[in-house]
Amino acid sequence: MMGSMGEKMGFGDSKKVTTSTSTSAERSGIGTPPLSGTSGLTVGELLKRGAEQLNASQVKQLASGSTFEGMGASNRWRAQQANDGTLRGTSIENDGRQAQFSGKWWIDNAERLCMVNESIGAGPDCTYLYVLDGQYYAASANTREAPVMARTVTR
Repeated sequence: MMGSMGEKMGFGDSKKVTTSTSTSAERSGIGTPPLSGTSGLTVGELLKRGAEQLNASQVKQLASGSTFEGMGASNRWRAQQANDGTLRGTSIENDGRQAQFSGKWWIDNAERLCMVNESIGAGPDCTYLYVLDGQYYAASANTREAPVMARTVTR
């Protein structure tokens, strides 16, 4: 999505680190994702390790009815994608402020997962999805130099 999945939606990029959960995060139902910041990897490095880029069918199967979580420089976020193409979620800033959001998601012709946050008029934000050893990653471009962000995906 414009830059990284979620930057414009109140989302952010992700990397595996240990963080603490704020009280407001616990109240909102967002635990601390095991991921924050960028992964430090590029698409090329991920592919070299054996990752697979998901095609449109795989992205739709993964996203439909799933919840994506991640962290950015200033927030944690969780977005639940309904089968009907709508989404709703929560963003919690590092200072504890939180906001609910809603919008839509779809798969575009480039086989990217796209989301738009209609609550603040941000997006669309589209990313390519990759999987390696059961861990999902998002990238704003499918060039070898593009950075990837880890994502937690649950059903």
